Amino acid sequence: MRRVWLLAFLGYLLLGSAWAAGVPVNGTYDEIQHIPRAYSVVTGQLVLDGYHVEAPASLLPHNDYLTCLDQKRLAASCQTPPPAAGTAAGDATVKVYSAAARYSPVYYAVVGLPLLVSPDLDGIIAARVLSAALSAALLATALAIAWRLRNRYLVGGLLLVSTPMMMNLAGSVNPNGLEIAAGVLAWVSLLAIVRGEGAPGRLLLWSAGVSGALLLTVRHLGPVLLGIIVLACLVFAKRGRIRELLRNNGFRWLLGGLAIAALLGALWMVVSSVNTLPDDTKRAAHLSLSQTVEQIVRIRTPFYLNQVVGQFSYGELTLPGWAILGWYAFVAALAIPAFLYAGRRYQLAWLGTAAACFAVLAALELYFVPKVGWYSHGRYAMPAGLGLVILAAFTKGLPGDLAVRFTRMVALVTGLLHIYAVMEVTLRYREQVTSMPSPAYAFCAGTAGVLLLGAVAWIGVTGTGVARIGGSSQPTPTRRDPDTPNNVGRSSEDEAGAVAH
Repeated sequence: MRRVWLLAFLGYLLLGSAWAAGVPVNGTYDEIQHIPRAYSVVTGQLVLDGYHVEAPASLLPHNDYLTCLDQKRLAASCQTPPPAAGTAAGDATVKVYSAAARYSPVYYAVVGLPLLVSPDLDGIIAARVLSAALSAALLATALAIAWRLRNRYLVGGLLLVSTPMMMNLAGSVNPNGLEIAAGVLAWVSLLAIVRGEGAPGRLLLWSAGVSGALLLTVRHLGPVLLGIIVLACLVFAKRGRIRELLRNNGFRWLLGGLAIAALLGALWMVVSSVNTLPDDTKRAAHLSLSQTVEQIVRIRTPFYLNQVVGQFSYGELTLPGWAILGWYAFVAALAIPAFLYAGRRYQLAWLGTAAACFAVLAALELYFVPKVGWYSHGRYAMPAGLGLVILAAFTKGLPGDLAVRFTRMVALVTGLLHIYAVMEVTLRYREQVTSMPSPAYAFCAGTAGVLLLGAVAWIGVTGTGVARIGGSSQPTPTRRDPDTPNNVGRSSEDEAGAVAH
């Protein structure tokens, strides 16, 4: 178990580090907003009256990012290097606007530490790698749980949800990457608890507690997304399972810890007024309700779907259509059979999750379009939306004899697409940006990460034995779920459904 976790952690860390080394400052969504916020938190600027923070000039791009990026819609490579730290110009303190100036300090208090030591490009890359390590720890735990459960489809599903977009965000100064990783772990641990039997082990309880607490405190949309996850798990839980869990002391401690985290998150929202984003008259779009809805369906929805897999920088660097469609083809190969052959409760949980995620994005658009312009991104809903893949892996509607081939194919194809995505974006930046590390670093780190994750997947689909997550090592007799058809193929280990404890 520990070896699997370590291999997975190193794999995810190297893959995230490839992005950390491969893109220039502000080469990822809103990083220019989050870098000053991270510096402000570690220097004691926690609660601000406005949206301006103080930071050294050496930490920020030299030219106005609004002119460079938002108005001309150029790539982040249009920026010029900031003055070097240690010089009079570089050490000068400047006031800079940050839309993230009132965000929760939980994430920034950790990733901001390298910026305090080295407020320049080296510090930013170190902060990115540290951010990648945080996400890698959560994703590695989810993959280790899947391996321990002997759920082969879940192993493949976790490789699918670890999209290039997720790894790009993980390897940047942006709390969205950690939030997505927390969502993945919350799905895996909660589904393992509500679909399992007997008392949940400490690993599952701690995983659910840590991931849930992060969702409740890292970003202000997290509580809504965690609510979607919890509701879907309640709908898909085995009959009588929730009543059984409520009699368990460990599960009650989990609920108590999440309640405290929710209270702290709500308290920060009140104290910081994080949701009071000022209007932006230059970006605001004055459209009728019908026009807004029409553009959400026709223009924004394809953007949401593309971004989940790979639409980088500020939207101008998108993976080719064949790569995105190929990724979704694997998702469909897992989700469609599960939806067709699983029971009604699974179908309700799946459809409800999909509808809720889209409703959240659409509601944000409807509220913010007349205030600050188009607002929602597909990555905002990823912590909950990726559960559409993970849910399928916990059904008994998938043929067990295809699990090994499916997971191996997923590991091979997604690994190649990860390397392609890293090199495609890195080389496009490299044409104009000479101050970044060589693309060879990104290629080597990304390739090593893919190989390690492939090794974990290979081990996970070829191992045998009884899964054990805290509790008895003896196999538990399988109880048929009333919502599962009788004619569905299953593996000898019931890998896609019930969890041995």
